[in-house]
Amino acid sequence: MIRHIVCWDFINKNEETLDKAKKAQEMLNDLNGKIEGLMDIECIIDLLSSSNADMMLDSTLIDVKALNSYQTHPLHLEVAKIIKEICTNRRCMDYEV
Repeated sequence: MIRHIVCWDFINKNEETLDKAKKAQEMLNDLNGKIEGLMDIECIIDLLSSSNADMMLDSTLIDVKALNSYQTHPLHLEVAKIIKEICTNRRCMDYEV
């Protein structure tokens, strides 16, 4: 299995950004069961003040092939467009479990 964890910072924290972040969160969480090989996915934007990121994605995929398919899947690309509009400083950690 592969854990795919991504953290982003918002470009700013105005109302428009936060609305788009909530939409991205819903879209990402809605990917459960829709992409082959994606076992679990959770996006969180209500992080504790001790966090040094504004949005976090935690997902599990069956293997590297599934991770590669997820990255190019149309549903993922759709939400990635929104994230690119509102986020910066993407940090990603992929590792085998």
